[in-house]
Amino acid sequence: MKAFNTIKTVFLSMAMLVAGQVSGAELAGENDGNVSWLSSRAAELNLYTGNDYLQYQFNGDGTRNNATMPGELDMLAVNFFSIYYDLAEGVDITSAALQYMIYPADGNGDAWNTIECTEVNTLVSARKNTHRSTFNEQRLISRDLAPGNYVLQVKYQLVDNNDVSYYFGDDSDNFRFTFTVNEPKDPEILSISMVLTPTPGEQQFPWVNGGEPFEEVDLTNEEPVESMTVDEVFIFAEGNFDSLSLGYKLCDVNGNEVYHNAIATQLDDFGNWSTEEPTELLNSTLLQNGQTYDLLFWAEGEAEGQTLYLNNDGAGYRVAFTFGGGGSTVRGDVNGDGAADIEDVNLIINMMLGKDEKNAAADINGDGEVDVEDMNTIINIMLGKD
Repeated sequence: MKAFNTIKTVFLSMAMLVAGQVSGAELAGENDGNVSWLSSRAAELNLYTGNDYLQYQFNGDGTRNNATMPGELDMLAVNFFSIYYDLAEGVDITSAALQYMIYPADGNGDAWNTIECTEVNTLVSARKNTHRSTFNEQRLISRDLAPGNYVLQVKYQLVDNNDVSYYFGDDSDNFRFTFTVNEPKDPEILSISMVLTPTPGEQQFPWVNGGEPFEEVDLTNEEPVESMTVDEVFIFAEGNFDSLSLGYKLCDVNGNEVYHNAIATQLDDFGNWSTEEPTELLNSTLLQNGQTYDLLFWAEGEAEGQTLYLNNDGAGYRVAFTFGGGGSTVRGDVNGDGAADIEDVNLIINMMLGKDEKNAAADINGDGEVDVEDMNTIINIMLGKD
């Protein structure tokens, strides 16, 4: 699902996950010029701006082969980077990382942030013992930046088996990038994507774009659904949102609401509001076997003191299914014992008196209420009149 990172997103209030932070304008450690096995001093860095992927290569002499960055950006992320180095005999690298800081163009940075490499490869090349440490996961770095001009400064860190840190990257322009953060866009929810998994059945991938028609998902001609989870949710938006959630409700065949809920999302490292925590949607105690239901969903967000929606003109987007996950298929069997009898009548009376919790199976006539009409219907079923 990470392919969705090409969606334009807002730069304000972006969550940034970092492995650690080193305080102070200078990093502690040996200078690379004093360490023979850092003679290569080569690295590559790929940045993502929300529109473009920008690749920079740092050569063995510390120079950079390309020197530009687009002037105005909505966001800035590290997409991947690699560090190349030679190992002397008896030397091992326990960790490698990109160190970076962002500060106003008319100021100075005072804290380094760390993104650690996640894997190490030994390269087959003319150079003996050449290694590469690589990070290959997108990481937002433009957190809480107001519109204005900024500098991104980078250095590369290696830590050996004696827990000694080494850095390469000087204070020259070769290791600096200048860019401008745009004014934020007006808040707008652009689209929703989620992965639905009915059981039994196959995964469904509902996708909704704002202003475009949505093709409804109809599972009513398939096997009755015993359970249904949302496995992934992605909400794509621009502008400065305080929160975004996927709202959903279950309605019966007559359009009466059975229950509703919401799934909260968090801003992820790709600039999307997302969650990949599976969420069970169906409350079997409120649903009746053999009945058709509609799952209606929408996106809802808070931004600048207002509530915004992507909701199909207020109707929600529809997934239809037949429930078969519990209870009885016998009409009027409220307690699920396989028969419509006096015990079901007594149970409805207790529900009406508030002594037992109401459920969908007790709404025999489907009018959205559990009342004397449902009790009379069960009595008529027992007498063979209904």
